[in-house]
Amino acid sequence: MSIITPQKVLAVLSRHIGKSNGIHINQLTAEVIGNAPATRHFGRQVRNAIASLRQQGSHICSSPAHGYYIAATAEELENTLNQFRSRIKAEANIVKAMSRQPLLELAGQQQLKEA
Repeated sequence: MSIITPQKVLAVLSRHIGKSNGIHINQLTAEVIGNAPATRHFGRQVRNAIASLRQQGSHICSSPAHGYYIAATAEELENTLNQFRSRIKAEANIVKAMSRQPLLELAGQQQLKEA
Protein backbone atom coordinates (compact mmCIF):
# COMPACT_ATOMS: atom_id res chain seq x y z
CA MET A 1 0.00 0.00 0.00
CA SER A 2 1.31 3.43 -0.93
CA ILE A 3 1.86 5.95 1.82
CA ILE A 4 0.81 8.64 -0.67
CA THR A 5 -2.88 8.92 -1.44
CA PRO A 6 -4.91 11.65 -3.10
CA GLN A 7 -6.66 12.21 0.23
CA LYS A 8 -3.35 12.84 2.01
CA VAL A 9 -2.21 15.22 -0.71
CA LEU A 10 -5.52 17.08 -0.58
CA ALA A 11 -5.30 17.31 3.21
CA VAL A 12 -1.92 19.03 2.95
CA LEU A 13 -3.03 21.27 0.06
CA SER A 14 -6.09 22.35 2.04
CA ARG A 15 -3.66 24.37 4.15
CA HIS A 16 -2.36 26.10 1.02
CA ILE A 17 -5.22 28.20 -0.29
CA GLY A 18 -4.30 30.89 -2.80
CA LYS A 19 -1.20 31.54 -4.87
CA SER A 20 0.55 33.42 -2.08
CA ASN A 21 0.32 30.28 0.08
CA GLY A 22 1.63 27.85 -2.54
CA ILE A 23 3.91 24.95 -1.66
CA HIS A 24 6.66 23.53 -3.87
CA ILE A 25 6.73 19.85 -4.73
CA ASN A 26 9.63 18.91 -2.44
CA GLN A 27 8.00 20.49 0.60
CA LEU A 28 4.58 19.11 -0.35
CA THR A 29 6.05 15.62 -0.67
CA ALA A 30 7.81 15.94 2.70
CA GLU A 31 4.57 16.99 4.39
CA VAL A 32 2.61 14.16 2.78
CA ILE A 33 5.05 11.38 3.62
CA GLY A 34 5.96 12.61 7.09
CA ASN A 35 9.00 10.79 8.47
CA ALA A 36 9.64 8.55 5.46
CA PRO A 37 12.80 9.39 3.51
CA ALA A 38 11.92 11.55 0.49
CA THR A 39 12.75 10.19 -2.95
CA ARG A 40 11.98 11.22 -6.52
CA HIS A 41 9.59 8.28 -6.63
CA PHE A 42 7.47 9.90 -3.91
CA GLY A 43 7.48 13.20 -5.80
CA ARG A 44 6.11 11.39 -8.85
CA GLN A 45 3.41 9.77 -6.68
CA VAL A 46 2.39 13.18 -5.33
CA ARG A 47 2.15 14.55 -8.88
CA ASN A 48 0.04 11.53 -9.88
CA ALA A 49 -2.23 12.14 -6.89
CA ILE A 50 -2.60 15.78 -7.92
CA ALA A 51 -3.52 14.69 -11.46
CA SER A 52 -6.12 12.33 -10.02
CA LEU A 53 -7.57 15.06 -7.82
CA ARG A 54 -7.73 17.45 -10.76
CA GLN A 55 -9.52 14.81 -12.83
CA GLN A 56 -12.09 14.65 -10.02
CA GLY A 57 -12.56 18.42 -10.30
CA SER A 58 -10.37 19.74 -7.48
CA HIS A 59 -9.22 23.29 -8.14
CA ILE A 60 -5.53 22.58 -7.65
CA CYS A 61 -3.42 25.23 -9.32
CA SER A 62 0.31 25.50 -9.81
CA SER A 63 3.01 27.83 -11.00
CA PRO A 64 6.79 27.54 -11.07
CA ALA A 65 7.14 30.55 -8.79
CA HIS A 66 4.51 29.61 -6.21
CA GLY A 67 4.21 25.82 -6.34
CA TYR A 68 0.90 24.04 -5.79
CA TYR A 69 -2.13 25.60 -4.15
CA ILE A 70 -5.90 25.45 -4.14
CA ALA A 71 -7.49 28.34 -6.02
CA ALA A 72 -8.72 31.10 -3.75
CA THR A 73 -10.24 33.16 -6.56
CA ALA A 74 -11.86 32.64 -9.93
CA GLU A 75 -8.87 34.45 -11.47
CA GLU A 76 -6.38 31.93 -10.02
CA LEU A 77 -8.45 29.05 -11.37
CA GLU A 78 -8.84 30.70 -14.77
CA ASN A 79 -5.07 31.26 -15.01
CA THR A 80 -4.49 27.56 -14.39
CA LEU A 81 -7.16 26.57 -16.91
CA ASN A 82 -5.50 28.87 -19.47
CA GLN A 83 -2.17 27.11 -18.83
CA PHE A 84 -3.83 23.77 -19.55
CA ARG A 85 -5.50 25.14 -22.69
CA SER A 86 -2.15 26.41 -23.92
CA ARG A 87 -0.56 22.98 -23.39
CA ILE A 88 -3.43 21.31 -25.22
CA LYS A 89 -2.95 23.63 -28.21
CA ALA A 90 0.80 23.00 -28.25
CA GLU A 91 0.29 19.22 -28.14
CA ALA A 92 -2.37 19.42 -30.88
CA ASN A 93 0.10 21.32 -33.08
CA ILE A 94 2.66 18.56 -32.55
CA VAL A 95 0.12 15.89 -33.49
CA LYS A 96 -0.83 17.84 -36.60
CA ALA A 97 2.79 18.34 -37.67
CA MET A 98 3.74 14.72 -37.07
CA SER A 99 0.66 13.48 -38.92
CA ARG A 100 1.62 15.42 -42.05
CA GLN A 101 4.87 13.52 -42.52
CA PRO A 102 4.71 10.73 -45.09
CA LEU A 103 4.65 7.20 -43.73
CA LEU A 104 7.73 6.42 -45.83
CA GLU A 105 9.79 8.24 -43.23
CA LEU A 106 8.62 5.79 -40.59
CA ALA A 107 10.05 2.95 -42.63
CA GLY A 108 13.48 4.60 -42.65
CA GLN A 109 13.11 5.89 -46.18
CA GLN A 110 13.67 9.52 -45.39
CA GLN A 111 14.29 11.72 -48.36
CA LEU A 112 16.63 14.67 -48.59
CA LYS A 113 14.82 17.92 -48.97
CA GLU A 114 15.94 20.13 -51.83
CA ALA A 115 17.59 23.38 -50.84
